[in-house]
Amino acid sequence: MRAAARAQVRTGAPLTIHTWHPLPSVKEANKCLDIVAKEGVDLSKVYLSHMDQTCADIEYHKSIIEKYGVVLSYDCFGFETPCEGFCSGGTHPSDTERVKAVVELLKAGYEKNLVLAQDVCMKIQRRKYGGYGYAHVLENIVRDLKHGGVSDKQIGTMLADNPRRLLAW
Repeated sequence: MRAAARAQVRTGAPLTIHTWHPLPSVKEANKCLDIVAKEGVDLSKVYLSHMDQTCADIEYHKSIIEKYGVVLSYDCFGFETPCEGFCSGGTHPSDTERVKAVVELLKAGYEKNLVLAQDVCMKIQRRKYGGYGYAHVLENIVRDLKHGGVSDKQIGTMLADNPRRLLAW
């Protein structure tokens, strides 16, 4: 973590912190962010991947944004399977739960602190093998967000503007 932080300080590159844990009760983002902050990282260039795993605790997400100003990546859309193979008792939230959390964070004014994606990393997530495929966010999640009152501008901010800002180097 410190080595990555020092590289970010030297280069100005974006920094992603992989926060995933199959137990939603495990929340270590603050610990990770404290480490990189002590190294002098530009926190505006940091995003936390897989934060949708803990989307049931929206106050946790709000506190991270307020304290550090980082971007939270809701990037496991379409991945709703049990994760018993990783951790006994582990689970993934549903896309409905993820959408609800995004809507709530947007209502609180955090559109510049969110990015949306899907971590298609296994063949079972591809359409050919029964998954939602690579276009799930664009084909389904955007529709669900709009149904929840999210504007086209907010969607554009999360899908294009924020990644463009984060990844500029």
